[in-house]
Amino acid sequence: MLYLLLPDLTMKWVDVPATSTLKLARENDADLSQLPWEPSERRASTTVVRWALRHGVPTAHGLVLHAPELSVVDTPNEIKKAHEGVKQSREQLANSAASRLVEQIMPGSAEHGRQLDAEVDSSTAAALLEAEKELQESLSAEADHDLIDHWKKLGGALPVPV
Repeated sequence: MLYLLLPDLTMKWVDVPATSTLKLARENDADLSQLPWEPSERRASTTVVRWALRHGVPTAHGLVLHAPELSVVDTPNEIKKAHEGVKQSREQLANSAASRLVEQIMPGSAEHGRQLDAEVDSSTAAALLEAEKELQESLSAEADHDLIDHWKKLGGALPVPV
């Protein structure tokens, strides 16, 4: 899948084999804006624009982004959101009658659950740290000056920092 980032920060998508499509477009100097793009519910964040200015492919209308590679931008927030859901479920369960009943039937199960929760929290923190590191590495590359010029010519605003 590919995304097309437009200067108004809207995005479009097309379901094509991303790697081979990008390779063929580069080899044939093809303008990918001619693909049958569909509107996307996704709207570009500052981080997406920063990433695109390093890894995008210029087209007549915007910058094409390799969706699988763009996932590096989303992963930290997805981990945080998923963990928040786990913590909410954990709190609901801890305050439930079922939890109290299980503790009566199997004494020590609540403590065992807390130990497992701590392991999940630790594992999640490590995964989040790794995802944030990967994102920072991706953004640490210098922005492509040709992409910056192209983006500005299209009327796209530059994020601060670029």
